[in-house]
Amino acid sequence: MHLAGYSVFGVDINPQPNYPYPFLQAHVLSLGLDFLRRFDFIWASCPCQRWVNGAKQRNTAHLYPDLITPVREMLEQTDAKWCMENVPLAPIRSDAILCGTMFDLPLFRHRSFELSGFSVVEPIHYSHPLEYTTVAGHPGNSPKGRNGTGQERKDAMGINWMADRELVEAVPPAYAEFIGRAAII
Repeated sequence: MHLAGYSVFGVDINPQPNYPYPFLQAHVLSLGLDFLRRFDFIWASCPCQRWVNGAKQRNTAHLYPDLITPVREMLEQTDAKWCMENVPLAPIRSDAILCGTMFDLPLFRHRSFELSGFSVVEPIHYSHPLEYTTVAGHPGNSPKGRNGTGQERKDAMGINWMADRELVEAVPPAYAEFIGRAAII
């Protein structure tokens, strides 16, 4: 979002020691509408663990809370433009689905985006190259890609300031810049 020209302020329930912008450690649902109404644009990335294939396969999805529903209800009560991001299986409206190949990244990482107050035209989704990097919650190979080394994962995501374990929770900056620029128009 910084690359799109925004002054960024982050909120997360967990400490974010590598986060380079002003930050408040808190559960966003505890902050209330007055807090959210201070912002012109809100980016929400609720935890995805409930919605990933692995949780469904292991029958553990019920162990993770659905934060999408209450966060969406809160966002809808603001006047801000907003974006909610998550994995493709999450119960969000897929106003856009982005992949690393759309931004010339050697990255297979599809993410869905529910948008409010603006829209985007998705970039062309090229075929996935024979060699690409996946960044997922658990190490292992995908049919064509590979998780790669920590540095390869950082390079593929376009993120060099995070610890490798943080990458699985991150959105590639190219995705955020694309969404952020569209919201400015």
